[in-house]
Amino acid sequence: MMPSLTPDFLANIPIFRDTSEEERNQLLQVMEREHYNAGDDVITAEQESRGLHVIVEGTAHVILSVYGFTNPIIDDGEAQIVDRTQIATLEIGAVFGEISFFDGETHTASVQAASDLDALLLPAAKFEELLKQGNYAAYKVGLNAAKILAGRLRSADKLISELILAQHDSLARSRWFGSHLELYGRAGHSD
Repeated sequence: MMPSLTPDFLANIPIFRDTSEEERNQLLQVMEREHYNAGDDVITAEQESRGLHVIVEGTAHVILSVYGFTNPIIDDGEAQIVDRTQIATLEIGAVFGEISFFDGETHTASVQAASDLDALLLPAAKFEELLKQGNYAAYKVGLNAAKILAGRLRSADKLISELILAQHDSLARSRWFGSHLELYGRAGHSD
């Protein structure tokens, strides 16, 4: 059963940090309540949906599809899914679906309810409507989401760098540094 969702309850969830009680009330008015049974798929990799999910009760697993080639020595075309692996467990207050929420592309990972799961969904269309109205709560949620994404990107960047450097594979290192240069070159700089 979903807990009583009050502005005070939302105050302890990072995505709603620095929002006033009135702003959290405004957000509750546009958010949808969701319930999933243990084992249900909440979002599926490679599929489209644009909503920001916030766990209010239960846990969920993030499952990443691992792509590879039939022959890893020769790039023989389109990479295929060779494995699926759980990369994280999300708990109360966690946010997911944020990449597709902002860029409108398909999901990069799947999220499955690990237990009975209650969540709030902020549909992208309603969020964008709030932004057009100049709603400060929407701006604050966007800023908090950017901070969450930046932290995840920083962690992923560090982990990938450590994995690549540990490989002692000059081709892998070259590809990593080249893609890094391309990624940050487009942005103009890195910190």
